[in-house]
Amino acid sequence: MNRHTDQMKIIYDIIGHRIPRESVLHGDETGWKVRGKSGYIWIMCNKNVVYFHHNKSRAGSVVEDLLGSDYKGIVVCDFYGGYNVLENTQRCLVHFLKDIKKQCEIYRGSKALHQFKDDIKTFIKDGLKVQKIKEPEQKEVEIEKLEKRLGSLGRAKLPRGEPENLAERIRKFKNQMILFIKHPDLEYHNNRAERHLRPMVIARKNSFGSDTSAGAERICILQSVVETCKVNNIRPYEFIRSVIKANPKFHNVLTVPLLNL
Repeated sequence: MNRHTDQMKIIYDIIGHRIPRESVLHGDETGWKVRGKSGYIWIMCNKNVVYFHHNKSRAGSVVEDLLGSDYKGIVVCDFYGGYNVLENTQRCLVHFLKDIKKQCEIYRGSKALHQFKDDIKTFIKDGLKVQKIKEPEQKEVEIEKLEKRLGSLGRAKLPRGEPENLAERIRKFKNQMILFIKHPDLEYHNNRAERHLRPMVIARKNSFGSDTSAGAERICILQSVVETCKVNNIRPYEFIRSVIKANPKFHNVLTVPLLNL
């Protein structure tokens, strides 16, 4: 298994080099220990490529290492501060809604909080409609209206404590919550990264992580190739077999048709 995975390292590196050139990515991370010591597996993906990376750190410097400090594309992510190093992000509004619903369960009697939840849902629904408008001037007018509406939601009077922090989150991330409306192909949620990350989470529950750093890297290599094959409608077994059959000392592995990488 290790030998065959090492043969796929060249494909993994090609995917990694392509990631910073993508205009839109989805980012996420999950815990992955190595011999009991804390670490994380990061993911950067879109509809064409999926790249996993193991690192001891969860800091924003990892994002910069993966994408470069001058990355100009858009990353769809949650509200974790590690992504604040990026210039353009679309924060996941599904995560935001989940946090609101959690507080609604706690503050069942708060009409303001429940109205806040409904208003965010309506904002997303209307945002998706505006996203599809093709006439630039009309779209600009509608975007301005939605920006004002989101701004007013950031000033909502909610119960003190965590609910109040939800409104503050809008004030802090307003421009990063409305970006999807301006770009026709941009998603308002980070479900794509979470779907690709799910097999890793299941593997972690079964294995409790890795025994070595090399083992953590190999699972990232293998899973990057498998998931990238899937998003390109290529059968992973057949692709991996073709890589194994190729001469590992020669770059003719690059002739294997994957993504036109």
